[in-house]
Amino acid sequence: MKTGFRTVSTLRSASPSRGSSSPPRCRHTHSIRRTRGSNPAATPPISAITHVRFTVRGAPRRSRPRGFRLVNDRHVASVQAAFYVGTGIWPLLHRRSFERVTGPKTDFWLAQTVGLTVTAIGVGLAHAVSRRRGVPPELRTVAAASAAGLALVDIIFVGRGRISKIYLADAAAEGAVLAGWFLARTADDLRPGRPR
Repeated sequence: MKTGFRTVSTLRSASPSRGSSSPPRCRHTHSIRRTRGSNPAATPPISAITHVRFTVRGAPRRSRPRGFRLVNDRHVASVQAAFYVGTGIWPLLHRRSFERVTGPKTDFWLAQTVGLTVTAIGVGLAHAVSRRRGVPPELRTVAAASAAGLALVDIIFVGRGRISKIYLADAAAEGAVLAGWFLARTADDLRPGRPR
């Protein structure tokens, strides 16, 4: 006659006595329940059990890093792509409004050249996000270096009085983008199960 059995195993933690500094002791109990139609003599001993499910109460759960829950590289790339495409095509489409906000330009072609370059970076980031495979490391380097370089140029030339102080707002935006890339990289390094 066909026999069968079910095994239930739990690992319970006994609470330590008050004033004791020793860690809580664990009590491991087994119980074997025979299924319908089983032969008691055919039930294997505890040592023959190969699969045991453990339930540990009070074990600390491994939580994900806070940065991992809040931001990742696709989030940062999406924000930077929208920011770069929007500000990059502005001097190409409407010079008058651009100079009204940022100040008059003697060599406006320089502003248009920077606009084209920034737009190209934004389009590349948008393309990477649309593929839903994550942002390649090389493109992340280009994006972070561009944000750092533009922020540095804004701060230096505003300090020298060569450009309008409105560019400090651009420097702050570039700094926020750079911080986003740093948080995304940190969260990626701390991701559970990521190969080292």
